[in-house]
Amino acid sequence: MTVSGARRRLGRRGVPLVLLGAGQIGWGIGYVAAPTTDTSGLQGLLKLMPLEAWAWLWVGAGAAALVGAVLPEGPDRWGFIAAVMPPTAWALGYMYDGMHGYSRAWFVFAWYLLSHALLILWSASVAEYKLPKRKSHSRRSPSLFLLGVGQVCWGVGFVAAPHTDRRGLDGLLRVMPMDGWAVAWIASGVVTLGALWLPVGPDRWGFAFAVGLPLVWGCGYGWEWITGDYERGAFVLVWYLTAHAGMAAWAAAVPEWELPRYSQEGRA
Repeated sequence: MTVSGARRRLGRRGVPLVLLGAGQIGWGIGYVAAPTTDTSGLQGLLKLMPLEAWAWLWVGAGAAALVGAVLPEGPDRWGFIAAVMPPTAWALGYMYDGMHGYSRAWFVFAWYLLSHALLILWSASVAEYKLPKRKSHSRRSPSLFLLGVGQVCWGVGFVAAPHTDRRGLDGLLRVMPMDGWAVAWIASGVVTLGALWLPVGPDRWGFAFAVGLPLVWGCGYGWEWITGDYERGAFVLVWYLTAHAGMAAWAAAVPEWELPRYSQEGRA
């Protein structure tokens, strides 16, 4: 099956489910295949069940999302429901740790809440078929807002509450120090937010920044994995390429309004 044929079969709503499913499966397997020793911000979650159990929850949610990708609009909502559960739990877990003295947790909480959980809910609201309907605000604006604020929070977190675990970041830190990357994340988020006021077309620059920095960071982790310096890097690479850069790229492809793009045999 060709790429266009696969996309036609998946439909507009199936694409994000595939991206989320692949990303979450990779993220979960990473905790099993290459366990992390840094559990900062996860103490509240670990009181409920061990990290390996949470890892399989990520894998199970990702598998459910992949199943939802081949279901028609309506039943596919279960894929979105499954996909939103782990990042929501992670956000609440970091919020809990933030309330108990871990200052960096609030920034990670915002990252998971905005650029993961709420972005997934927004993607679930995108219709498979959309008849022309003019709106006062762009249909793409919510995704730019979620991506932009999420990146700003992620960047501010590196300044306000520096990350102590920098494994997998050696290649990126050779390019510039962490403070520089923090500024880059903040600037990327600001540009993405600025695109909120641009019409469809020019707003692609906001999406370009939303895709670009996660792509760079994913490649940085991938390089550390290739060179053998960070065995978990491959899983983080998949995470950034799918659930971050991939989702932002998909959001950029959502049109403002149009006649049905896919025929009725697609995702039937």
